[in-house]
Amino acid sequence: KPANDKLKDGRQFIRSCWRLESLENIPRNIDDPALAISYETPKPKAFLKTEIKTLTKGADDRMELFLLLGLNCGMLQQDISDLKPEEVDWDQGRIKRKRSKTRRKSNGNSNIPEVDWKLWGRTFELLKAHRSTSKNHVLLNANGNSLKRSVIGDDGKINNTSNIAKQYERLQIKLKIKKKNRKPFKTLRATGSTILESNKEFSRFAQHYLADAPRSIIEKHYIAHIGDRQDQFDEAIVWMGKQFDLK
Repeated sequence: KPANDKLKDGRQFIRSCWRLESLENIPRNIDDPALAISYETPKPKAFLKTEIKTLTKGADDRMELFLLLGLNCGMLQQDISDLKPEEVDWDQGRIKRKRSKTRRKSNGNSNIPEVDWKLWGRTFELLKAHRSTSKNHVLLNANGNSLKRSVIGDDGKINNTSNIAKQYERLQIKLKIKKKNRKPFKTLRATGSTILESNKEFSRFAQHYLADAPRSIIEKHYIAHIGDRQDQFDEAIVWMGKQFDLK
């Protein structure tokens, strides 16, 4: 990955020189796929059942909600921050939405999946308890701001801040989890997918659970028909929760 990052930096530098008119032309092969440097992103290790129990029991209700949304619905911090009231079925206890990341990159792509997750009882209970009065965000911080946002500091630089990340770090410190043993928040999402993949009956729903954009024609075809199996997907989510004693 460092080599790939250097390649990206080099391309940005060339484009910057062209914009500043220090360079007359941009090389024609600057975006040539043949120049790409491939690498494998290491898959984060999944949480153990005991680790999930330790985190949820040690967390206050609000942090527990963040943890459960990460596991129940495969949400990352940005997804939790962006969650809108209309994306929640407040009667049936469900969340139906497109991932924040794929939605931003979709450019009108109709193949971006909109996934309907059944919420576990505890997840729904906490979501209702901490629901804000905002028309745009289900969850806000104590000051009424987005949980994950970009702010301009006194030095004029843009800084990304996340209340979820800060609370998650404080929780790990509180539980005296050594730094070398700490797993990032996004591991909750990987854990949910891994658990589903381990079940022969429900493994086909692992990709749907992640709500990622389809990467192949086969995936596009599969996602187009997954809606007909909503009851089975609900069963998969319920089963997954039981693996962590969550219902």
